[in-house]
Amino acid sequence: MGEDSMCKSNDDVIEQLDQLLRDVRQYESEASQLTEIKQRIELLENSSKEKLKSFDEEYLPNYIKEHIGEKPKRFSQYNPKRLIKKFNNENIENIERYEREEKAAVKQYYAEFSLKRSKIESTEQRKNEKELLGLKVLSSELIDHLNWAEEQFNRLEYFPKKYLKSNYLQKIIDYLKDFRADSLKEAINILCTEIEFQEEFKQLHTKLDNIEEMLEDLQDHLTENIETRLDQVESDISYLGSEINQLRNDITTT
Repeated sequence: MGEDSMCKSNDDVIEQLDQLLRDVRQYESEASQLTEIKQRIELLENSSKEKLKSFDEEYLPNYIKEHIGEKPKRFSQYNPKRLIKKFNNENIENIERYEREEKAAVKQYYAEFSLKRSKIESTEQRKNEKELLGLKVLSSELIDHLNWAEEQFNRLEYFPKKYLKSNYLQKIIDYLKDFRADSLKEAINILCTEIEFQEEFKQLHTKLDNIEEMLEDLQDHLTENIETRLDQVESDISYLGSEINQLRNDITTT
């Protein structure tokens, strides 16, 4: 008689949990849908900015290059001219002059292309206006329904809100159906033990990944540093060779 009462009681609990699981799954599905809608709204609202960004990335560099040319490069660490104050100062002055001219060129670019950029922005906004309106209405409806569902979950007295996730609920139901637990409390305790074990395993795995990543970064850094120095040395040797040849030519002609 006692066993029949316990089975009946567990059957009632399982039935109650099954209904709760369906409600939670619907809530999670709607929450996921709301997240996707918000992302789509953000994408549409920013699409005009992205169009302008693409436009500027295509036209601004060419505009600057056409008006003030290429940016002068700083002398490398191994360039002999860097050690000569006159040449080094000229290099720095050229770079600073270019940067001032570049700021003026950018300002001029935005002034010249203001009408074109405004047209791109307004065209993109009109194109997305209808879809944005529909998505915002749907988003508002989902938010209202999710708030209502949360109110219902907050009123639950037999189940802790902390474990109101579909994967947790499914595990708890399985524990009861497979007789791994004789009560809801036992099923939750088993779940807690499993969660703690998984968290410890995850932390260990993360530590191992971090160590592997640090080793790879160190190896890449060392390799890149060596290659950069070798390239620089080759470049400077080539430069010195050309300077020596020039000096020889000057000596010969004199």
